[in-house]
Amino acid sequence: MKTLYWIDDSHDNQRLPLTAVKRQLEEGLGVVLKPDGPINNRAEFTELLLEMNPKSTSGVIMDYQLTKIGEKKQMAFGTTWATEIRAKYPSIPVVGISHCLEKDIPKFQLENFLAFFPRKQLTDPNPKIDDLRSLLKGHQDAYRAFEKQEQKSGVDVMIDLLSAPAGVIDWLRGAIPSPFRGNWDKETPHAAGRWIWHDLQGKPGFMLDELGLATHLGLNLNGLRRVCSKFDSARYRGAFASEGRPRWWASSIRHVFETRVGSGVVGPIANARDELLRSARIKLAERKPLLSRPYGRSDSHEIPDCVAYEPGEIDQDEFRVQALMEDTIVDERDANPPFGFQARRIFNSKNKK
Repeated sequence: MKTLYWIDDSHDNQRLPLTAVKRQLEEGLGVVLKPDGPINNRAEFTELLLEMNPKSTSGVIMDYQLTKIGEKKQMAFGTTWATEIRAKYPSIPVVGISHCLEKDIPKFQLENFLAFFPRKQLTDPNPKIDDLRSLLKGHQDAYRAFEKQEQKSGVDVMIDLLSAPAGVIDWLRGAIPSPFRGNWDKETPHAAGRWIWHDLQGKPGFMLDELGLATHLGLNLNGLRRVCSKFDSARYRGAFASEGRPRWWASSIRHVFETRVGSGVVGPIANARDELLRSARIKLAERKPLLSRPYGRSDSHEIPDCVAYEPGEIDQDEFRVQALMEDTIVDERDANPPFGFQARRIFNSKNKK
């Protein structure tokens, strides 16, 4: 059994005992969680650093803000310690946690984490173990690919990791960032992992998440749950795929849809959503509550064609809505979106009706 290190100055043990979190993580991930208590000083971290062994270590969960460390009770930053772990053990993935929002953490510091979790996700009674498992395993897969890299270019290594359908490979070759195109070094798997997790799976474009797929099909999330098993062949199954964070290849959905309904569809496939529900043997009386409706237009019969963030909530995916594109504006972060990605959009409250 491998070891998972949790380096933290506090475990929120007033709200949820560490023993409960420890048990859930150990059972869910098949690991031994260390240490048993918080890290109180630099010397304790140094001892853990010496103890780590890449062959027996699953990964590290690192708190971003380490408060009251050492005799002087000073603030330390987990990103500094994460840098040391990566320098000494590049094959060990480091996942960050904090009460802070990701947007409040300087980008150059955030880069030291493979990914970032709000603390609540790991200290809730039901932590998002699927995502954590995916991050740890995905990084290990990427590092093994680096160690085995021989004649393959970095692009081919990435294509192998992604297990992409044939129809999208040429597009992906153009979208993979330049740092991953040449021969990989020990830092590349970490950077590639961040790109796969945050960009490829985190932005609309090559892949659709649950709300994106539901909107594409003309359904709401309840409707998607009734038919999503029909689209299993389009699911993303490559590196960093998580059962708790499903993604579907956008390029494969139309073919699966048309195969399912038994005919071609002209224009958006959402126009044939009734045929899809009928093919799934959902009774006519049950269908209306499963259909999507545009945010802000409750009386409209138009089918939403995009996903947008609610105003003021652009950093939290739970505040996204199904909308008509004409009611949205491009997120300023995506003024020049990377090749292959669509722009994220924000609902324009001026158009709310």
